[in-house]
Amino acid sequence: MHISKDFFGGELVEEDEVVKIIRDSAILSLANWVGNVILPVYGGIEIVRAVLGVGGFFERLNIGDDWIRHFIAGGACLCVSGLMRLMEHFIAAGTSGVA
Repeated sequence: MHISKDFFGGELVEEDEVVKIIRDSAILSLANWVGNVILPVYGGIEIVRAVLGVGGFFERLNIGDDWIRHFIAGGACLCVSGLMRLMEHFIAAGTSGVA
């Protein structure tokens, strides 16, 4: 019994193609997870830390103003996430052809 019969609807596929399909799927899943979950959540956490830092919540914990660093990190995470989503849209729209 081949692994490709179980996962690809009874169709016999070469083992090299199965490995390529699984690898491509894993890379796509990782990119989706990073772009759609990790970066926006981390960006939101950094923005909240910056707002709390401006409000003086961390005043006794550290010396200096690091709130601007948190705003930049949060904004950068959200920008990278948005660019990844934009590239995902362009790739999906490009595979169907130009209407």
